[in-house]
Amino acid sequence: MLDSNRQICLESQLRTGQITTRDFIRGLAISDAFRRLNYESNNNYRFVQICIQRLLGREVYNEGEKLAWSIVLASKGLHKFIDDLVDSEEYMSNFGYNTVPYQRRRILQGRSLGELPFARIARYGEDYRDKLPLPMTIKQVEPFNLQTFLRSSDRDVVLLLLASTLALIVLFSLLTTFGYFPKFGGY
Repeated sequence: MLDSNRQICLESQLRTGQITTRDFIRGLAISDAFRRLNYESNNNYRFVQICIQRLLGREVYNEGEKLAWSIVLASKGLHKFIDDLVDSEEYMSNFGYNTVPYQRRRILQGRSLGELPFARIARYGEDYRDKLPLPMTIKQVEPFNLQTFLRSSDRDVVLLLLASTLALIVLFSLLTTFGYFPKFGGY
């Protein structure tokens, strides 16, 4: 974390016992740095996913839950949304007043790998990600083949450019020969 994003006042209050860890987490979630880095740079669905991961320590259960929390965010605003998450029964039963939220359910019963850490999840929501162009793989890039190129429609454009370049060279040579342009080179 960068020093510019630290919340010195909140840290001081937590250190001196003026606020609980829960209030510290609430303060971090409504801070300008968190708002700027997460809320303003993501859509509501992605922001809800980030907050549930960070504040409740789990992945969003389904699209219905993501939609429901997005409605709370849109209708009540950022501060009330954060308050509803931190004041929820799920938060209190798992973390209480003095535990920093952590990723729960890392190892699932019957699975050898468990869940992936949240950091490996794509930054953008599916709605935005699906609009991005797909990266080209090596198999999609074909090596240059002169035979294929000469048969393609790009051939006409390249030939026109070559003919235009040749015509300009001839024109400048003639203009130089007849004295309209100075000769190139030393005198």
